Amino acid sequence: EDVNDALGLDESVTELAEGKVPLFYINDFYLYEKDNNNDERKTSPLYFRKSELLDAYQKQQPPPNKQQPITVPEVKVTELFATLIEMVNPNGTDE
Repeated sequence: EDVNDALGLDESVTELAEGKVPLFYINDFYLYEKDNNNDERKTSPLYFRKSELLDAYQKQQPPPNKQQPITVPEVKVTELFATLIEMVNPNGTDE
């Protein structure tokens, strides 16, 4: 199901290459947590399952209004190993 979700987001790809692991995210979606010093940390979460991303996003939104339901921004997909390579790249960015 998750592979199909990933393929559905990128219509130029018809199958996921062997060994590729999709990660789902929404631009500008952040979670805020307190660290051990009680300082707030902002993180950009990535999810292995699209459904988990959507659940987390909806939990961060105000309660839905019957006249105006929650609108979910575009879900995007990246790949686990590409993300890891970018994270360890000294010239990489946090985006």
